[in-house]
Amino acid sequence: MTRILYLADKSVTLFHAGRRSAGAAGRFTLDETGYQQLRETLAGPDAHPVSLLVDLIEEEFREELLPHAYGRDRAKILERRAGKLFRTTPFRYSRVVGRLKEGRRDSRVLFSALTNSDHVEPLLDLLNDLRIPLAGIYSLPLITHRVIKYLPENNGNILVITEQPDGGLRETFIRDNQVLFSRLAPISDSSPEDYCRIIR
Repeated sequence: MTRILYLADKSVTLFHAGRRSAGAAGRFTLDETGYQQLRETLAGPDAHPVSLLVDLIEEEFREELLPHAYGRDRAKILERRAGKLFRTTPFRYSRVVGRLKEGRRDSRVLFSALTNSDHVEPLLDLLNDLRIPLAGIYSLPLITHRVIKYLPENNGNILVITEQPDGGLRETFIRDNQVLFSRLAPISDSSPEDYCRIIR
């Protein structure tokens, strides 16, 4: 069994996932009461690691062109550039998504970061207090491409639009199975007019 904490802007939901299905075991608000309820739910002899799946409006995406490199040299270049782009957070990610076909043939690199860690750090502290191993921190937009592979037509340009549980509409743009951009826009209601305005 896999345990997943799905972190949104106003709540965190605990899921128990098997090989073919997943079910919610509880949804908790991001306040003192919610954290205490989550602590009581997670406490116990279960030593299974927990994965943190993040779906926050404060996730920023940038695409940059960098000199093409390999191995450790590339890792150093990406780490240095990510540090300059997102100085205030340790929660950074980078991935080469392609190369230019002409000129110096620079690498196209997608950088992303959680620019506000206020929701993440309390959960990490809670898991640490309970001595629950953390399997990893995952960005929901960045793993969306794993879902579209099951679609009949999954090549070319794809815009994935999802309604979020805490209110909001997420748009994730995927090209040739690579996530290039994602944004989470707050919505006041679920009217079709509001959806169309955001998507347009």
